[in-house]
Amino acid sequence: MAARDNSYSRLVFWLKILLPLAALAILSTMFLIARTIDPSRAIPFAKVDVARLARDSTLGKPHYTGVTASGGAVNVTAAEAMPEPGNPGRALATDVAGRLVERDGSVTTLRSDHGKIDNPGNLISFDGNVQIAT
Repeated sequence: MAARDNSYSRLVFWLKILLPLAALAILSTMFLIARTIDPSRAIPFAKVDVARLARDSTLGKPHYTGVTASGGAVNVTAAEAMPEPGNPGRALATDVAGRLVERDGSVTTLRSDHGKIDNPGNLISFDGNVQIAT
């Protein structure tokens, strides 16, 4: 019985050393073999400018929701939004669409080419080819 316990203890002792070393070797191999990503080699059929995405901080398809002072629901979406330079809390958006549903059930939809979103002032402005439907 003592010889059996002794071999089991020796096996556990060596496994406690060898298994972490094997895990470390596998993990280090993963980082040594990994290749760096080259943004100039974009997918040929992608219609996205990878260099522009890496350079500019933009948000694709943002969705803003809120409530007016009178209790109406406001939903605003855009194709793309980016922070306004020099004005924290403000954003410039393109292809802006808005929907306002008042408490009495009336619905107003807005659409424009450009817009500005002012988070501190709780304001949204629609600019350029604005279309309003009530």
